[in-house]
Amino acid sequence: MLKSHLEVIDQAINLLSELDEDSFTQVLSPYFSGSIGQHLRHVVDHYNNLLNGFSEGHVNYNRRNRFCSVETSLEVCSQSLGNIRKQISQLTTQELRQSLSILTEISISERDDALVESNVARELVFASSHAIHHYALIKIIRQMQNASVPLEFGYAPATLTYLRTHNAS
Repeated sequence: MLKSHLEVIDQAINLLSELDEDSFTQVLSPYFSGSIGQHLRHVVDHYNNLLNGFSEGHVNYNRRNRFCSVETSLEVCSQSLGNIRKQISQLTTQELRQSLSILTEISISERDDALVESNVARELVFASSHAIHHYALIKIIRQMQNASVPLEFGYAPATLTYLRTHNAS
């Protein structure tokens, strides 16, 4: 299970090695309101909220670290993703089973927080799925920058399995 989460983080780390600072921070408005760096900072926030909160048994996904160096510096973003990768790789089976309370805002029209029960393994699945969603947006940004990303970047694992089985026929 951890291997799959590490693969998701590795996709972002590998992407960063292909970027320069301008393409990392460029906002292609009006089509996008955020840069690649801002999307990856948001991904980093979710993983960090999970990894920092699981020791307390409480994760607050409402915490954001907007306007920080993770979204403006390739080096800082890469270091942050490397730290997340290291922490995930060190999780034990017992830690994956640990119960958590999760706090997250759910309403788009007013402040409404949901408090739900989960566990570390389930929240890693959420964080990886959330990252892939942002990778799909990053893929479009890269295409608009006249660049490419690996074919599997931004695709859900189930979609990749479908493509492998149906393209092999």
